[in-house]
Amino acid sequence: IMLPPENLRVMVTFASVLFALVVTGVLSARASNARVTHVVLRMIAGGAFAMTVTYAIGTIFEVPVV
Repeated sequence: IMLPPENLRVMVTFASVLFALVVTGVLSARASNARVTHVVLRMIAGGAFAMTVTYAIGTIFEVPVV
């Protein structure tokens, strides 16, 4: 998170977390014999929503990002 330039840190973090959610979704779907697509989409949607809400609340209350 500290390696990219300051103006890109939020986007890099967002993308990194989504990538990690995809990997986790694939592994958990295969372990439970569930549909990989459904599990991954659900995890991405939930994770993206949670990160967006958290970022919005932080912005509203002027909480510093870094």
